[in-house]
Amino acid sequence: MKGFKFTEHTADMYIESWGNTLEEAFANAAMGLGFMIVVSDNVDPKIEKEIEVESEDLQSLLFDFLSQFLIFQDAEGLIFHKVKVEKIEEKDGKWHLKAKAWGEKFNPEKHEEGTHVKAITYHYMEIKKEKDKYNIKVLVDI
Repeated sequence: MKGFKFTEHTADMYIESWGNTLEEAFANAAMGLGFMIVVSDNVDPKIEKEIEVESEDLQSLLFDFLSQFLIFQDAEGLIFHKVKVEKIEEKDGKWHLKAKAWGEKFNPEKHEEGTHVKAITYHYMEIKKEKDKYNIKVLVDI
């Protein structure tokens, strides 16, 4: 069972993700983005990318992290369905994230294209801890 779902919002779409840890919830948000972009479940983990992001707050960290996947797609044609966030920590007033993502180049003969995502937004972004679970809600511009 995947740790994300999609919710429509006028001309945009929400990714809602969750996890037992903040790292797991961030990873599930990234995988949700990946499955929004490519619907088919046949993205092979042929290429590994390391991602390191530093931001001034937790929402900016999520924004910057997810934006990396759009940059990989636009600049290199890469798509990802496997993501592991190794660490999220606050240090010296900044938030730091270290992750790895595995995927491959988009191939229209192999992959079923989903929704074209223009950008990640801060609009209605939520990162909450409820009981023993983290919940994330992020609106993407499509």
